[in-house]
Amino acid sequence: MLGMGPVGQRFADALERAGRRVVVYDPLPDRCAGHRAADSAAGAVAAADWVLSAVPAAACVAAAQAVGRAAGRDTHLVDISSAEPKAKRSAARHLPDGRYVDATLLDAITADIPLVCLSGPRQDTAAAALAGLGLEIASAGPEVGTAAQVKLLRSLVMKPLEVLTIELMAQARDLDPEGIALWSVERSLRTPYRTVAHDFLTSNRLHAGRRAAELDAAAAAVAAPGSASLYAPMADGLTRLAERWRAPGAPDPDAPAERLLAHLSPDGGRGR
Repeated sequence: MLGMGPVGQRFADALERAGRRVVVYDPLPDRCAGHRAADSAAGAVAAADWVLSAVPAAACVAAAQAVGRAAGRDTHLVDISSAEPKAKRSAARHLPDGRYVDATLLDAITADIPLVCLSGPRQDTAAAALAGLGLEIASAGPEVGTAAQVKLLRSLVMKPLEVLTIELMAQARDLDPEGIALWSVERSLRTPYRTVAHDFLTSNRLHAGRRAAELDAAAAAVAAPGSASLYAPMADGLTRLAERWRAPGAPDPDAPAERLLAHLSPDGGRGR
């Protein structure tokens, strides 16, 4: 397992519960606590049949290159990073013969049964290897990069929706203290949207900056030449949220929703 952020932790834990032998590596050793850890990426993958990579998007190609150099010729790599399709196709060149599998997480990693999308020549083999981990697997086809494209398309809906929902919640502190507007959205959509809204808020506290970059990439992937992007204001909104979360006094991600929303208000919550 390469990369022991929240996604890597979830996969490592699930693999160990399923009785698999797991060796993990992360440049931040504290993240590997409680797991059998190697002191390098090469050490983690040297004897592996399967490698899962949950590294940051910018490290996607470097991770694949490290696996290609250190692992055996029969080793498969499942890359579940959020890298763009072009980067994943570049990464695949370091594991020829179809041994690279493009994977994307299409859910919150905290979901009861996270949805993972796979693509590549050996996606079916990868799906079998991931069986028993409490995942729902979707097949996107035999081409590396297709699963990454699916994630980009999903971003065109989910990330603007996140921005709009958090804006509604922040404005409602003063304009709708009883929360009727959000309740009405819930009724219109026939879904437990207040729970969704809370999940958006808490996850945005952690991931707003990364999601702004992902939305920019998604918008660029579908933009017509010379046309204005519908999504630029939403990406800017995510960037501004990330800046607010980095400001002094930002509450912890597990703080109550009211404290998170108060921090986003223009007066820092002093008006109520």
